[in-house]
Amino acid sequence: MNKYISINLMAIVFCINIPAVYSVGMTPNTSAVIIEEQNKEGTIEIKNTDAEPMLLYSKIVRLADDDFDGALIPSPAAVLVQPGETQVIRVLLRTNKKMEKEHLARVEFSGIPTQNKGGTRIDFLITQDLPVVIRPRGYTPVNDKWTYLKWKFEANQLCLTNDTKMVIRIADNIVIEPNNISLNLPKTYALPASNICVKLPADYIPRPGSNVIFSSISDYNYVINKIKQPINQ
Repeated sequence: MNKYISINLMAIVFCINIPAVYSVGMTPNTSAVIIEEQNKEGTIEIKNTDAEPMLLYSKIVRLADDDFDGALIPSPAAVLVQPGETQVIRVLLRTNKKMEKEHLARVEFSGIPTQNKGGTRIDFLITQDLPVVIRPRGYTPVNDKWTYLKWKFEANQLCLTNDTKMVIRIADNIVIEPNNISLNLPKTYALPASNICVKLPADYIPRPGSNVIFSSISDYNYVINKIKQPINQ
């Protein structure tokens, strides 16, 4: 019997007596989908790296706190991809309103084997989960978005503010200097005109001249490490 287990970017080891364990999945040619409003779509290529035909499923995941008023439609949503072949997936943008700011969503790509060769076999499926960045018409890409973040101590919290029209993505782990206080933000992105706060340790006393050390994530998922910015009192 041919079975498969779907996992999302995780490795699981099974100590069981089976003849073979396989890793199967789809490989994207880029680490994000960028949609320009005027183009009304973005595209990405997905390659079947397995030795068997695979059913490629594409799914859009909307963020609960993003107020995008429209629809994102993967096309095709399901398609058979032969071994070694590449499938172009279009993510269609449908909205009746002019966009005034950037928006963020996610897209998931999963592959499912179509053949049953008999015997005992477990296939490990990797679901690729990538960001979808939607840019308004006339937007000029900014490579150093993190420079627009503002950090401030508020009561017993550290808060960051994004008062731009851009989506700014960061890693959730941050460090406050000079005390080397490690904190985890509740989100890995700051939507336009948003504020994100995290509680400080009960015994922490904010000091003048404090800085925050964090990592920024670009639209294409590149990480810029050890960025230092001042924290306002």
